[in-house]
Amino acid sequence: MTNFLQDKFIEYAKYNSRSDFASHQLTPSTPGQKELALKLVADMRDLGLKAYYNEKSGFAIGYLPSNTDQEISAIGFIAT
Repeated sequence: MTNFLQDKFIEYAKYNSRSDFASHQLTPSTPGQKELALKLVADMRDLGLKAYYNEKSGFAIGYLPSNTDQEISAIGFIAT
């Protein structure tokens, strides 16, 4: 698992996802940001998560559907 995480981190770090101040009113502000988000969506799907790319916000969103009928609290994590 450690090599998998390291490999993924390095793969993601290679994307040119720096923002473009001249395009600050756009989200994402560069093609590299969208490419990275789409890669994240594909990888989340490969891991069995439900995932999609939101064109309006530029966000990659993924979740693990519930596997129980019990009334339990949901938890969320957001990275920016």
